[in-house]
Amino acid sequence: PIIIKGQPIEQVTTYKYLGITIQSDLRWTSHISTQCKKASARLYHLRKLRQLHVDCHLQELFFTATIDSLLLFGITVWGGRCTARDRNNINRVQHIAGKIMNTTVQPWGVSHCQRTIMRAKKIIREPLHPLTDDTEP
Repeated sequence: PIIIKGQPIEQVTTYKYLGITIQSDLRWTSHISTQCKKASARLYHLRKLRQLHVDCHLQELFFTATIDSLLLFGITVWGGRCTARDRNNINRVQHIAGKIMNTTVQPWGVSHCQRTIMRAKKIIREPLHPLTDDTEP
């Protein structure tokens, strides 16, 4: 236990900040499993769209807007640090969605690379960003 001024400090195992669940051991299993559960629930709506013979393009838009965006929220933070079990959970939901839409879904690892590169380029372009190297002329 941590004691400050004679008072024990309550230890928090998870902390939610801006929709991302951060665990005290800096693992992302709690965040990813929560997001996968939410995304799995939304697969129902995707199935209904298919049953109603909604255009494939609209199904893909729905998937991108409501399921994939939920699954990959904060991926630049947790993407390089998730476990094999976490990756399998994400892949499972994406695979099911792909089967429902009768198409292939871009793997989450590709999205992670693309988003990380975009974030890095944005940091490089921003001269006032704390991570920008200001030693260049």
